[in-house]
Amino acid sequence: MEKIIVKSGKEIIQILNLDKEIITLGADPSNDVVLDHLLIAPFHAKIRKTDDGFIFEDLDTENGCYMQGNKIMKHLLSNNDEVEIANFVIVFSEAAGYDDETETSIITAFEKEDITKLGKPYLLSRNPGSEGKRYPIEKLNVTVGRSQGADIIVVDTTVSRKHAQIEYKDGHYILTDLNSSNGTFVNGEKIEIKIINFGDLVQFGEMKFVFSGELES
Repeated sequence: MEKIIVKSGKEIIQILNLDKEIITLGADPSNDVVLDHLLIAPFHAKIRKTDDGFIFEDLDTENGCYMQGNKIMKHLLSNNDEVEIANFVIVFSEAAGYDDETETSIITAFEKEDITKLGKPYLLSRNPGSEGKRYPIEKLNVTVGRSQGADIIVVDTTVSRKHAQIEYKDGHYILTDLNSSNGTFVNGEKIEIKIINFGDLVQFGEMKFVFSGELES
């Protein structure tokens, strides 16, 4: 299935299958791809599926969309095309990925490769006071919780002392809730155990993080 890969520098923000007629991009949280930047309009662009292929359209924005330094308004996407919006790069890919029909994650296992090849994973904070802080995942099995004994310490009253576990096994990262008081969520869905991938929004109690990683150079 065709997909887009959203990058900021070396960091993969999101990988999204193009399985809808229209995919929207912009700063407003209701978009399919949320791009948080002062130069990005609330509804900045869209990707529309047509009989001819996928068309990228700028929504008449002030700061525009660019390909190879040239401003574009409408463009029929080809494999590996890169569209620049502020400090983000949107890569269009026609390569087939691994689709697990039991999962609802926004990301697929990138090009059937072990996702650790994309670089060291980490949790990226989306919480006031620690916005943008990275919590590296440096072992095959890490615990998340309020306790000083946790591998990733999240100090918040809604987080249990031993809240959740992230384990790398068989080419996947698996998130397990450890009977926490306020629950563990992936992309807004409460879970007990679930495969997570780069781009997923992970929540412990009321504390939100993006599961992410850096591309290896």
